[in-house]
Amino acid sequence: EKYTQEAVIQPRDITSTDFLGSSLALDGMQAVIGSMHSAAKTRTTWDFETGDLSGWEQTGDAFRYQPTYGDNSKHRAVYEGYGNEASKSSGDPQSSRLVGRYYVGSFEKRPSSLESYQSPDNTFPLGNFQGDEPTGTLTSDPFIILGNKIS
Repeated sequence: EKYTQEAVIQPRDITSTDFLGSSLALDGMQAVIGSMHSAAKTRTTWDFETGDLSGWEQTGDAFRYQPTYGDNSKHRAVYEGYGNEASKSSGDPQSSRLVGRYYVGSFEKRPSSLESYQSPDNTFPLGNFQGDEPTGTLTSDPFIILGNKIS
C-alpha cells in the first residue's frame, strides 16, 4: 500500500527542545504524538485536583457529581452489612484514605464549589451520597506510557 503525506502536524509554539514526535502511537484514525520536553500543560486532570473532570469523557450519570471533595465516606455509616452474619461490618464510618482534596467515587455526592475548586459545594453536606443506582463510564484522553512502570 502506498502512503502520501496529507498534512503537517506542528504546534504554533514549537521549539527544537520540545522533541515533538519523540513518541507516536496510531490507532485507526487517532494519533497520539509525544513531545517529551514540551512546557504545555496536559488537558487531563489525572489526579482530579482541579475539582473537575477535564480531559475525561463521561457517559451515563454515575460521575455527575465527581470528583468527590474531601474524605466524604468518613462522615457517614458506610455499610449496613450483607451476606451471612460473619461478613457484616459494624457500619462504622470508614476513611477513603484520601491523598489531596479529591477522588472519584461514583457512590459519593459531594462535588467542588463552582466558585472555587478549593472548597466543596455546600449544597451537599459531609457524608452525602447518590448511592449505587447511577451507572456510566469515565474514559481518559489517550496517553503513552514510556518504559515498563507507572506510579
